[in-house]
Amino acid sequence: RGGMDPAQLVELEEILDQLQRPDATPQSRQHAQQFALSLQNPADISDSEEQDPAARRALAISKRLQQLQHVLDCSRSPTAQVVACNSLIALVSNHWDNATIPHIEIRNYALGFLFQESSTPKAPAFVNRAMMRLLSRITKLGWLECDAHRAYLTQLNRFFESSVQHYVTGLGLMYDLVEEMDLPAESRRTLVLRRQFIVSTLHK
Repeated sequence: RGGMDPAQLVELEEILDQLQRPDATPQSRQHAQQFALSLQNPADISDSEEQDPAARRALAISKRLQQLQHVLDCSRSPTAQVVACNSLIALVSNHWDNATIPHIEIRNYALGFLFQESSTPKAPAFVNRAMMRLLSRITKLGWLECDAHRAYLTQLNRFFESSVQHYVTGLGLMYDLVEEMDLPAESRRTLVLRRQFIVSTLHK
């Protein structure tokens, strides 16, 4: 699945785990850092027969998205999981207008991940924190585009209507979104975005 077999997943985990190992050599840590940064870019599709540049780029982005989700679904390495989350944030942010990125599907996946974590915790807190940042970034970038992105606030109700731990997670998601929306405005579009978010939140 996702262009990554079990052996490739193990190799990825071993490389990224060098980021946290106290006995890692400077060379292996540097290699791991470079490898982690490479995951924020579209995948290598040099073996593809596709000739159209736009189609090749779309294919490369789609392949990387599948690989990152595969890591999140199948890896037992917290380091690999948090790197995958951060890579998704970078990929979504840098290629937002690419039609091959399923923004809503990624958001729903992250929401499901955090809801399950609130029921049966398995991942470390820093992995869940990275998931929250991913959700906030997707919601912010899509807020002005369609109702589906603004429906995120309604989707959080399921957290507030479940257990105490779900409620705490829901509060964390709201806080993280407000923090993301409150970043310094860099354009008129961002300023409009912040105003609309505040108004819609007040009416919830």
